[in-house]
Amino acid sequence: MCKIILGITNEIGNSQFKEYIVAQQEDLRAEKHGIGAAVLDDKNKWHVFRELTDYNSVFSKVYALLDKARVVSIHTRTATSGSINQANVHFFEKENWIFAHNGWITEYHKAIIGYSSGFFSKKVRQVSSL
Repeated sequence: MCKIILGITNEIGNSQFKEYIVAQQEDLRAEKHGIGAAVLDDKNKWHVFRELTDYNSVFSKVYALLDKARVVSIHTRTATSGSINQANVHFFEKENWIFAHNGWITEYHKAIIGYSSGFFSKKVRQVSSL
Protein backbone atom coordinates (compact mmCIF):
# COMPACT_ATOMS: atom_id res chain seq x y z
CA MET A 1 0.00 0.00 0.00
CA CYS A 2 1.15 3.54 -0.72
CA LYS A 3 -0.17 6.97 0.12
CA ILE A 4 -0.11 10.01 -2.12
CA ILE A 5 -1.32 13.55 -1.53
CA LEU A 6 -1.51 16.36 -4.07
CA GLY A 7 -2.11 20.07 -3.71
CA ILE A 8 -2.48 22.58 -6.54
CA THR A 9 -2.96 26.32 -6.07
CA ASN A 10 -3.22 29.53 -8.04
CA GLU A 11 -2.59 31.51 -4.86
CA ILE A 12 1.17 31.53 -4.23
CA GLY A 13 1.99 31.77 -0.53
CA ASN A 14 -1.20 30.06 0.65
CA SER A 15 -0.30 28.22 3.87
CA GLN A 16 -3.34 25.95 3.97
CA PHE A 17 -1.62 23.03 2.28
CA LYS A 18 1.11 22.98 4.94
CA GLU A 19 -1.60 22.49 7.56
CA TYR A 20 -2.93 19.57 5.54
CA ILE A 21 0.53 17.98 5.21
CA VAL A 22 1.20 18.36 8.93
CA ALA A 23 -2.15 16.71 9.67
CA GLN A 24 -1.25 13.81 7.35
CA GLN A 25 2.34 13.24 8.52
CA GLU A 26 1.55 10.37 10.87
CA ASP A 27 -0.34 8.48 8.17
CA LEU A 28 2.35 9.23 5.59
CA ARG A 29 5.06 7.94 7.95
CA ALA A 30 3.15 4.67 8.35
CA GLU A 31 4.41 3.64 4.91
CA LYS A 32 7.96 2.59 5.80
CA HIS A 33 9.74 1.99 2.49
CA GLY A 34 10.45 5.48 1.20
CA ILE A 35 9.14 8.99 0.72
CA GLY A 36 9.27 11.23 -2.30
CA ALA A 37 8.01 14.72 -2.99
CA ALA A 38 7.63 16.86 -6.08
CA VAL A 39 7.15 20.62 -5.86
CA LEU A 40 6.52 22.97 -8.78
CA ASP A 41 7.54 26.49 -7.81
CA ASP A 42 6.30 29.88 -8.99
CA LYS A 43 8.97 29.92 -11.75
CA ASN A 44 7.74 26.55 -13.09
CA LYS A 45 10.81 24.70 -11.83
CA TRP A 46 10.35 21.19 -10.43
CA HIS A 47 12.06 20.18 -7.20
CA VAL A 48 12.10 16.45 -6.48
CA PHE A 49 13.21 14.87 -3.21
CA ARG A 50 13.51 11.14 -2.53
CA GLU A 51 14.61 9.37 0.63
CA LEU A 52 14.45 5.76 1.74
CA THR A 53 14.39 6.46 5.48
CA ASP A 54 14.89 10.18 6.21
CA TYR A 55 11.28 11.36 6.02
CA ASN A 56 12.09 14.51 8.05
CA SER A 57 14.51 15.67 5.36
CA VAL A 58 11.83 15.49 2.67
CA PHE A 59 9.20 17.23 4.80
CA SER A 60 11.69 20.01 5.64
CA LYS A 61 12.57 20.58 1.99
CA VAL A 62 8.90 20.70 1.00
CA TYR A 63 8.06 23.17 3.80
CA ALA A 64 10.94 25.41 2.69
CA LEU A 65 9.36 25.70 -0.77
CA LEU A 66 5.70 26.03 0.17
CA ASP A 67 5.62 29.84 0.09
CA LYS A 68 6.33 29.75 -3.65
CA ALA A 69 4.75 26.42 -4.59
CA ARG A 70 2.10 25.95 -7.26
CA VAL A 71 1.96 22.14 -7.00
CA VAL A 72 3.01 19.87 -4.14
CA SER A 73 2.76 16.11 -4.07
CA ILE A 74 4.10 13.64 -1.53
CA HIS A 75 4.19 9.87 -2.00
CA THR A 76 5.09 7.28 0.63
CA ARG A 77 5.63 3.62 -0.09
CA THR A 78 5.15 0.26 1.53
CA ALA A 79 6.59 -2.28 -0.85
CA THR A 80 4.17 -4.90 -2.12
CA SER A 81 6.49 -5.77 -4.99
CA GLY A 82 9.95 -4.69 -6.01
CA SER A 83 12.96 -4.19 -3.81
CA ILE A 84 13.11 -1.87 -0.84
CA ASN A 85 15.76 0.55 -2.05
CA GLN A 86 16.31 4.15 -3.16
CA ALA A 87 15.70 3.27 -6.82
CA ASN A 88 12.08 2.33 -6.06
CA VAL A 89 11.24 5.49 -4.12
CA HIS A 90 8.86 7.68 -6.12
CA PHE A 91 8.89 10.29 -7.91
CA PHE A 92 10.23 9.24 -11.29
CA GLU A 93 11.04 11.34 -14.33
CA LYS A 94 10.60 10.52 -18.01
CA GLU A 95 10.84 13.02 -20.86
CA ASN A 96 9.97 16.10 -18.74
CA TRP A 97 7.21 14.26 -16.85
CA ILE A 98 7.42 13.63 -13.12
CA PHE A 99 5.23 10.84 -11.87
CA ALA A 100 4.32 8.48 -9.06
CA HIS A 101 1.69 5.81 -8.80
CA ASN A 102 -0.30 3.75 -6.35
CA GLY A 103 -0.73 0.07 -7.00
CA TRP A 104 1.03 -1.86 -9.71
CA ILE A 105 1.81 -0.67 -13.20
CA THR A 106 1.24 -3.60 -15.51
CA GLU A 107 3.70 -4.30 -18.28
CA TYR A 108 6.28 -2.20 -16.42
CA HIS A 109 9.02 -4.66 -17.37
CA LYS A 110 8.28 -3.94 -21.03
CA ALA A 111 8.66 -0.22 -20.37
CA ILE A 112 12.05 -0.74 -18.78
CA ILE A 113 13.45 -2.74 -21.70
CA GLY A 114 12.00 -0.44 -24.34
CA TYR A 115 9.26 -2.75 -25.60
CA SER A 116 6.60 -0.17 -26.34
CA SER A 117 6.90 2.68 -28.81
CA GLY A 118 5.10 5.34 -26.80
CA PHE A 119 5.69 7.31 -23.62
CA PHE A 120 7.57 4.51 -21.85
CA SER A 121 9.69 3.55 -24.85
CA LYS A 122 13.03 4.28 -23.21
CA LYS A 123 14.39 3.17 -19.88
CA VAL A 124 12.74 5.09 -17.07
CA ARG A 125 15.22 7.46 -15.49
CA GLN A 126 14.67 8.24 -11.86
CA VAL A 127 15.19 11.71 -10.46
CA SER A 128 17.98 12.24 -7.96
CA SER A 129 17.43 14.38 -4.90
CA LEU A 130 18.08 18.01 -5.70
